[in-house]
Amino acid sequence: MKTWIVGGLIAWGSLLLIFGLLTDPKQQPVKDDSKGAEVLPASSLVEEPEEETTEQAYLRKAREFRDQEKWYSLERELDQLVERGPSTRLAEEISKLKGEAKEGQAMDLLTRARESQDPYEARRLLGQIISHFEGTEAVSAAQAEIKQLDRIARAPITPKKESGVVGVWQDNVGAHWRSEITIAMEDGRPVRFLKFGDGSSNRGALVKVRAQRGERARFKDQEYGEIYAINRRGNLDLYDEDGFIREARRVPGR
Repeated sequence: MKTWIVGGLIAWGSLLLIFGLLTDPKQQPVKDDSKGAEVLPASSLVEEPEEETTEQAYLRKAREFRDQEKWYSLERELDQLVERGPSTRLAEEISKLKGEAKEGQAMDLLTRARESQDPYEARRLLGQIISHFEGTEAVSAAQAEIKQLDRIARAPITPKKESGVVGVWQDNVGAHWRSEITIAMEDGRPVRFLKFGDGSSNRGALVKVRAQRGERARFKDQEYGEIYAINRRGNLDLYDEDGFIREARRVPGR
């Protein structure tokens, strides 16, 4: 009798277990009545990755330029992103990347100045750091480099006596960048002379180009491409490939 009862309970339990498995919606495929095909449960489907947004694409490219130390490309990519009106959550990272791009550009100029064998070219690059990259660590390093150059005395290079002097200007940027610019005509051709605070000097050929509105005359440095423009006040406007740098004051009576 006991054996019969135990056997009956086991059989009844097995039936309940089978019934439970058959009725569990998580274990059963879903029947698609329209096609008669079985469809897997939603829980078994693999989620598709989210499509990359335009903002994310620009930011990803910017990070790649940062990692490759392509600072000008990084700045251009960030400018394009800003023009599209990025979301507020990206503002902090964009600002950080812009700071890195600015610092990287300044350090590149500093490296070029240190490697240059031409004192004038070195001073030009160092002056560009001081005037264009205020707030970066490279500025203090550039100022130290200029102090080092100031310790090197060279024989002055001046215009020939028979040269016709167009004008003399003082180019001063703080205590670390001082020079005197002279433009003269030698054999009918414009020439530029630079005299620095340590007495060293440099000579370069100019070519006269078409003056812009409000200018008396405009000259272009044949070797470095810098522009020297005499404005209506008689002062000298200085330009490089990035645009206006600063104004040098004319020395009275010269």
